[in-house]
Amino acid sequence: MSDLTGPGHPEIRRNENPSTLVDEVRIARMVFVDVLAENSLECDTTFDAIMELLDSSAESRMKAAGRSEESIRQAISKLHGDWFEWLLCIISQRVQSTENTKYVAVRLPNVLRFDSNKLYQPGLQEMLSTLKAEVRRAGVELISSNPDFVLVSRERLNVGSTTSPLALEIIDWHENRYLELKDQCAYDDIRGYLAAKYTLRPDRRLQISHEGSLMKALYVHLQTRLWKTEPIGLVFHAVASMVGTADRTALHTVATHSITSVGSKPQAAVDGVFETKTVGDAEKMFREILNS
Repeated sequence: MSDLTGPGHPEIRRNENPSTLVDEVRIARMVFVDVLAENSLECDTTFDAIMELLDSSAESRMKAAGRSEESIRQAISKLHGDWFEWLLCIISQRVQSTENTKYVAVRLPNVLRFDSNKLYQPGLQEMLSTLKAEVRRAGVELISSNPDFVLVSRERLNVGSTTSPLALEIIDWHENRYLELKDQCAYDDIRGYLAAKYTLRPDRRLQISHEGSLMKALYVHLQTRLWKTEPIGLVFHAVASMVGTADRTALHTVATHSITSVGSKPQAAVDGVFETKTVGDAEKMFREILNS
């Protein structure tokens, strides 16, 4: 049975005194912990089924806090993204801690909180800062956002078993792991990134393609500065609970930097597009992307 108390992640326990705080972040965390305390993540567990339980629990708490129906609907819709990523954090940790994967998936915060370029060692950060300065000097901006996960060499991160008696710490632990990587990554340590969206919309597809194209362009810039003739290459993947034909077509766009020279081979902005309807689907995805 695939439960949440195995190696590689903190123990989850039910909250004894659930609060009815209006703060959506607090409610999201408490609901997540309580629902997963009662429902183990089996291979055939669907993300939609877990989301329904989370929605129901969050709705009850928000009603108790006096929220309006419209306010609750909008709030819950916004929480799906965090819940989906937290579920992926737990599943990826289970895979990478029990199967000795080559790489580890670490959740990244919003770029306003932490610029993913700071994962690199200071010398590489300086190269990217110089690039941004030159771009700005030309009268334009190099605007970027953080992908949802970075895929990094396990040698740069402690992937050992982690247990904690405090239920909510499981979320804090995953959300702050990136700090272990600050200023630590060499050029070859970062294998790639993963964009995670519970549902795909046209604007999200555009964001994912932009992120993939830009991350690969920055990687090639560092390759040039370091004179790396045979780099391992950077991958950029996307995952959602449901992926349609239109989604795959839109995400198959070319990485812009790869068509600027006749000597370069066109590359996709997004390499792998994964549909994960079940926990088992997500486990299979992580086994693939964390070992390639």
